[in-house]
Amino acid sequence: MQKLIKKLSYDKAFGILTRPALDIEIEKMKRFDCCLIDFNNLKSLNQLLGYNKVNKIIFSIFEEFKSSNCIIGRWFSGDEVLIVGINIVEKISYLKWIARRKSMSFKELYFINKDFKKIEKEIGDYKNRE
Repeated sequence: MQKLIKKLSYDKAFGILTRPALDIEIEKMKRFDCCLIDFNNLKSLNQLLGYNKVNKIIFSIFEEFKSSNCIIGRWFSGDEVLIVGINIVEKISYLKWIARRKSMSFKELYFINKDFKKIEKEIGDYKNRE
């Protein structure tokens, strides 16, 4: 059963947590810093290069970034990822550098010293404005 739970908690395409697994991890935390990243032009890249190639690129970006001691998981759609950690601004700068090296880019939205419910509401408000 534990193997199944672990398998269902892991997004194989990007090498990060699924949304339900991410929710469980951050609900354990009182307050935290996080950043919502939204990959740019992912639909176009998928059409140009194919889903498998783009997923491999994104997987490799997160694989290099995992040593940064952050919790990383899918958020809304396939191109949105939430990253939770300490000194998040510096870590996202590093992630941007990794992404640029692989010809990828993303927009980011920071949430500093927030709790889980506040994050969900603020991200929802942000998405509704788009």
